[in-house]
Amino acid sequence: FMKNAFRKILAITLCLITLCSLLSVGVSAADEPLCSGDFCYKIENGNVTVTDYHGTDTEVTVPATIDNMLVTAVGIYCFDDSDDVVSVTVSEGIETLEAKSFSGMANLQEVNLPDSLLAIGDEAFTNCGKLQSVAGSGNWNLGNCTELKWMFQNNASLTYVDATDWNLSSLTRA
Repeated sequence: FMKNAFRKILAITLCLITLCSLLSVGVSAADEPLCSGDFCYKIENGNVTVTDYHGTDTEVTVPATIDNMLVTAVGIYCFDDSDDVVSVTVSEGIETLEAKSFSGMANLQEVNLPDSLLAIGDEAFTNCGKLQSVAGSGNWNLGNCTELKWMFQNNASLTYVDATDWNLSSLTRA
């Protein structure tokens, strides 16, 4: 009787160990970013966020769709240290630029933003030393940046920000 009970407990234990290892592999695989072309992305709650740009183009357009899915956001540190990029155009349909999404781009000079943009996170364009122009029109929510200088800090070359239609009264975190 003891021998059979021990075998059953051992079999159940081995099954549980196998099941747990299979589940942990599934979780880590789901956490891996998906990539298409020069961009990697993640899907959360049906929304696509571009998480990384790994191309070498000097003029980059953040796509409105990736793998036939609508892109809604540019993620935190997406273009971090993308030194080859001189100009970025964010496609119509994208609604959010997360915090520091374009920070540290040493050669970035120009950014064009879409009308669809609803929120810009903290320090989205910090440490872009050659940034000269940010343009677009929209009713944008500037995260919790109470002053534009925090969004663009450490950008000595910045000479033009078209903020004509920016919504500076609705300051909630992006």
